[in-house]
Amino acid sequence: MSFILGFGAAKIPAMRLATSGFFFRHRLALLIGILVSSMLLVTLPILLLEGWEKMQVLGVFTSSFISSFLYGGIVTYLEGRQSTEIMLAAISASLTVAGTLSRAAATALLDWGIAPRLMPLLLGGCCCILACISIVITDRAPRPSGADVAARSARTAMSSRQQWDFVSSHAFGVIASISAWAGLVGLRSFRDFYAKQVFTAALGEPPSPKVLAMADLPGAATSFVALVMMSWVKDSQKALRLMLVLCASGLLVVVGLTWLLRENWLDGISWMLLYSAAFYTSFSMLNAPINERIFAVTRAEGTCSFLIFASDGAGYVVTIGLLMYQSFGPLSATDATDAEVVLQLFVQLLYILTVPIVCVLLLSVRYFSRSIYRPAAGAAL
Repeated sequence: MSFILGFGAAKIPAMRLATSGFFFRHRLALLIGILVSSMLLVTLPILLLEGWEKMQVLGVFTSSFISSFLYGGIVTYLEGRQSTEIMLAAISASLTVAGTLSRAAATALLDWGIAPRLMPLLLGGCCCILACISIVITDRAPRPSGADVAARSARTAMSSRQQWDFVSSHAFGVIASISAWAGLVGLRSFRDFYAKQVFTAALGEPPSPKVLAMADLPGAATSFVALVMMSWVKDSQKALRLMLVLCASGLLVVVGLTWLLRENWLDGISWMLLYSAAFYTSFSMLNAPINERIFAVTRAEGTCSFLIFASDGAGYVVTIGLLMYQSFGPLSATDATDAEVVLQLFVQLLYILTVPIVCVLLLSVRYFSRSIYRPAAGAAL
């Protein structure tokens, strides 16, 4: 709960910072500082403060709060380019497998005899070094070209007033994308937190580290391919509609696969892999890719990172609600670690949330089908 509350509480401050002129002038130093401090704040209390559980929980909260700034901040480097979807595809693929891969790596380190309290620092330190190198390389990459600006609009710092004016002018499209993303984040987070129970119930036995490591590889592959293909669509209005339709279609496939699992017409391992492929294809389209294209369609100058933080904030509200329901709702009287109980709740949430999400996505297709911008002469759209 402290992990989720930390991420959720940071979204408004993160939105303010990542859209400011100060951030744009000091991006590299700020992002590396955030990355290193967030890793140390969560791992050092676990290593050094044995028996001080409250301090360890505070460390998780503080680390999560700081980490919440990272994704939207990094997107400010990538947005506004004709190749934006390709770069987002690489990030999306890595984030898709991050949860299950980190669990598999942690389990492997423990199996090798690494002390449990040392394991987070060892694993986090190795990943932090790689991430810092990646951010430095990103910072040194060329800025958007003139052709990029003509195709996607200029990306700059954005005041609170400019953000409000943008949302007011395109309220339905913005609210629809945020709402759909919030529902998907809730589903993703719940399955992520209870992956062991969900997979145990689906497979009929506890998943091995190998199974955990491969669980979301199909999702990483399909999301990467889908986003790369979206980069080929130069007309941003058409690309936006295609993304929304693909999101809705992927969710319907997820529901169908899950129904087949519960009817015993699909085995657990097949469901796990196919679910990952369908769900993360939808998941990868929303938030950064769609918000980036909304800016391109509307020809707005600024940064889509404020929409990313707003969407993530809504997503964490839904996630917190789901976790509270799991902890204090009707099923709280049962064994929360019971795999079948958790899978049953997950399936119910999937069915309940899919209908409104799909409806919102399809209404968004209609909204963005009308001409809401006039491309400049010679613009590569």
